[in-house]
Amino acid sequence: MKKLLIFLVFQISISLSAQEYSINGNFTSFSQYYVDDKKTWDFTEEDRFRSNNYLKLNSQIDKFTFGLQIEGYAPQAILNYSPSFDEQIGAATFLPIIKMKN
Repeated sequence: MKKLLIFLVFQISISLSAQEYSINGNFTSFSQYYVDDKKTWDFTEEDRFRSNNYLKLNSQIDKFTFGLQIEGYAPQAILNYSPSFDEQIGAATFLPIIKMKN
């Protein structure tokens, strides 16, 4: 059987702004489908499809900046990630910043 590894990367970025308000963000997805191979033998894990997904949003109003990153590892994280990430979707990073105007 020929070696076959499908690796997909998908990313979208968006940015909107007005006079004193702006919002931007992006969505990134890394997905893999694992198959059996002569060199690496049979893939014995239950889920052959793995995916790591990230959504990041930032917003600015006057001198205040807020950010949030949400991560999803469903149905399971790509191989060599900690098993604690499997099937989890949750907020990973919060970013509150106050910027003083010059």
